[in-house]
Amino acid sequence: MIRHKDIGVMAQSAFWIMLLLFSIYYLGHKGQQYRQAISISFMYLPVVAFTAYFIVRKLIPDFLLKDHLTYFILYLVYTFIGSVYASLMIIISSLVVMANFQFDKLLTPLQSVYSFIGIIHFFIILYVAINVTQQWYAMQQKYLLALQEKSQAELKFLKTQLHPHFLFNTLNNLYYLTLQKSDKAPEVVMQLSQLLDYVLSQGKEMWVSLREECERMCDFAYLESLRYEDRLQLDIQTGHDLELYKFPPLLLVTLLENSFKHGVHKARGKATIQVNVQTTEKHVHVMIRNSKARSGRTGKTSGIGLPNIRKQLDFLYQNKYQLLLEDLTDSYTVNLTVPADAYRQVPDCGR
Repeated sequence: MIRHKDIGVMAQSAFWIMLLLFSIYYLGHKGQQYRQAISISFMYLPVVAFTAYFIVRKLIPDFLLKDHLTYFILYLVYTFIGSVYASLMIIISSLVVMANFQFDKLLTPLQSVYSFIGIIHFFIILYVAINVTQQWYAMQQKYLLALQEKSQAELKFLKTQLHPHFLFNTLNNLYYLTLQKSDKAPEVVMQLSQLLDYVLSQGKEMWVSLREECERMCDFAYLESLRYEDRLQLDIQTGHDLELYKFPPLLLVTLLENSFKHGVHKARGKATIQVNVQTTEKHVHVMIRNSKARSGRTGKTSGIGLPNIRKQLDFLYQNKYQLLLEDLTDSYTVNLTVPADAYRQVPDCGR
């Protein structure tokens, strides 16, 4: 397996090899003097490499990144003065050794002193620019990864808040039935075990099938409705092809749980809950409405559930969702609309 560090070494090697080949062609192609071009290339490429590495490894981290801009500019000027001096020494050495003090016998690019010095410093700037861009990109990736890990940790923390809250209310229902010595208690235990399995296995996931979430919501509704019998009118309607959509786990369960806790539990007479889950090409629409007593809840008594849901929606959908709460005298309605097209599942035809 190739490591990231190995890829960096190979990229550096490829850069210098291509630069060497280009230099040989640039210096020797006009007079077909490739032997001299090779010699001069091996003379000035170390100047390019040393200057570029000194800027990248020393000046930028020690001065620029530490907000010592004045020192960075000062030492950068000194560095370029040194590289210009080294370039002139290369031209003079070539004039003495290869051209026998005859300027017109120098390689054509060397006869234009300013052009030769310019091409050397162009290579230096090119390496520095590529290296700085690469380091900036790597830092951005590390930052985004850290941000994602932080967000995922926050989401897991929110779900650890949700699970005990959900379990506490469900166990209260089971406790009530056991006190009444109800024959439905074993059935409730079975339903509760299925819900707990869902919480433990799917609750830690970021997305589940919308159909599975609706089925678990119906299980929860069944458990709660056993307590009220004829005092509760429950109406749950769902659309078709729910398996084609993904949805946050336990979100519908929590919304319905709030309806029971703050609406039905406090009702003195007959209570009603309406649930409607519909899908379109671009959205999933959820409407949950519960009746409430005259002294029923307001938006400030939403408990753990709704604030938790808002935080999860902010994380999962950013600003692409809509959560509307309608608090009337005799009813409380939650309307949730989330984007669906970005999270469409491909149907498994084998199921």
